[in-house]
Amino acid sequence: ISFNENNSVPLRGPWEFYWNQLLTPEDFQKKDYESGRSFIEMPGLWKGKLANGENLNNIGYATYRLRVITPPDDDYFAIHIPKFYSSYKLWIDSRLMVESGKVSNDKHSTDHRRVSNIVPFKPSKSGTTEIIIQIANFYHKNGGASEALTIGDMNVIMKKNKSVVISETMLSTSLILMGLAFLFLYSLWRKDKAVIYFALFCLFWAYRGISDSYAPLLDIIPFLSWEWNAKFEYLALYLGCLMGSLYFNRIFIKKATPGYSAIISWIILLFALLTLFSPNTLFTYYLQPFFGMMLINLIYITIIVIKSLADKNPSSVYAITGVALGILVFASHMFIFNSQNNNLITYVNVGYLGVFFLSAMLLGVRFSNAFFKLELLQAQTLEQKEELKTQADMLKVVNDQIVNQKVLLEQKNQEIETINRNLENTISERTSSLKRLDDLPDTQSSSHHSKGILSANRKNIPRPCSWMVYSSALRH
Repeated sequence: ISFNENNSVPLRGPWEFYWNQLLTPEDFQKKDYESGRSFIEMPGLWKGKLANGENLNNIGYATYRLRVITPPDDDYFAIHIPKFYSSYKLWIDSRLMVESGKVSNDKHSTDHRRVSNIVPFKPSKSGTTEIIIQIANFYHKNGGASEALTIGDMNVIMKKNKSVVISETMLSTSLILMGLAFLFLYSLWRKDKAVIYFALFCLFWAYRGISDSYAPLLDIIPFLSWEWNAKFEYLALYLGCLMGSLYFNRIFIKKATPGYSAIISWIILLFALLTLFSPNTLFTYYLQPFFGMMLINLIYITIIVIKSLADKNPSSVYAITGVALGILVFASHMFIFNSQNNNLITYVNVGYLGVFFLSAMLLGVRFSNAFFKLELLQAQTLEQKEELKTQADMLKVVNDQIVNQKVLLEQKNQEIETINRNLENTISERTSSLKRLDDLPDTQSSSHHSKGILSANRKNIPRPCSWMVYSSALRH
């Protein structure tokens, strides 16, 4: 192989394999290893393979050995070790170069660390480079070398690794910032639950980048066991997918099937609870059925978005683009996960970032629509307020007129009451006078003739009645 600026070689093919043996370069120098030697394809998982007639299991430990012909020059080479699910220890030309976790022949002494490493080395002048790897697995279902080692010029290996590191860091940092920003926004305005769903969606997905591969959480928290780190990573995946489902269901709630959101939520929570309480050798098997369920969920979300697009919903354009990109990226990630080929992981990370960016734009459109409606309501409210003010002024004028009329009416009532009182007094006085006149004693009785005349005259004078007098007074 002619190495150049863009070339590196995966060390695929048959390796020497020693099952349930942890051999060192000293053991190979003594040449007392050949009795247990067999060959196994790299990369490859142990389960289902045969070694010296023995059917291998995913739990165990083994030693790999390979001799590579390298040019005897002064250029530095490098070996890229992918993220195995197991602990490992690597020698190059009898020199211990790196150890990930702690390799041992029993579970209690083994410490897993799922990280990737780059090991620079100078090729041997003999023209042959010997690579020895010890691998021990007591926790994960994928025991063995899940991905192939890569050898090449040190600058080429570093450059490829750098692109992956940048994509992982860019994705995690962007998601953390978006998640915190929308979390702060929800603390100020809690009217829309889609905001908190999207914020948690970003933060849970960002945790996967922090805890996985090139940005290992175990380096930040060294006392955290591999088992709990793996559980947290699985839980972040499950809860992130749950928040994403709730987010899209909330955005297109008018088109969503009633009860579907609750069903998918309980199913995902069941996966999370099983992962939390299951042993490490069991919860790693849940990932494949979960991916199948999420694929169905993505199809359901696509149908909802298409229905909303048919109604000319302005948010649907961003949503259908984001969902289509999400399905493509998710399918690519599943392919990479199953094929154990991380060459495309950089593009997958950029694709995920695009999905979250489109989702954020979708939420932005939702906010802008809400603000436009709020501005319209404010304008209508101001207009109604002006109308109410005008009506209030008119009502005040009418009330003032009513008050004035009330005052006049009270004055008239007082005048009438005064007249009535005066009239009653007048009637009372006249009645008293007439009564006194009627009761006056007969003192002029000088003659019978005079009495007769007086009596006749008195009979002819009508006696006034009180009602007649009152009527007369009213006329006046």
